[in-house]
Amino acid sequence: HLEEVSSLLITSKAPFILKILLENGATIRDGIEIDDSSVVGTLSCNTILEAFEKKMTNDGIMRYRIGENDWISA
Repeated sequence: HLEEVSSLLITSKAPFILKILLENGATIRDGIEIDDSSVVGTLSCNTILEAFEKKMTNDGIMRYRIGENDWISA
């Protein structure tokens, strides 16, 4: 994974590089607010990816935008 991270750090224009650490992975939703959005996918544990925006939900949960309108929790 070190080579993958190194490559992303050099080539990415995204402000954040994330690694999924939860054993069950991460749920991707089509909006920032968890209660008002639908599940559109999942990411496996140890996935390394770019994130383009960081915002807090109304409930105080940190979320990262990983696609045009795809969000995961931190």
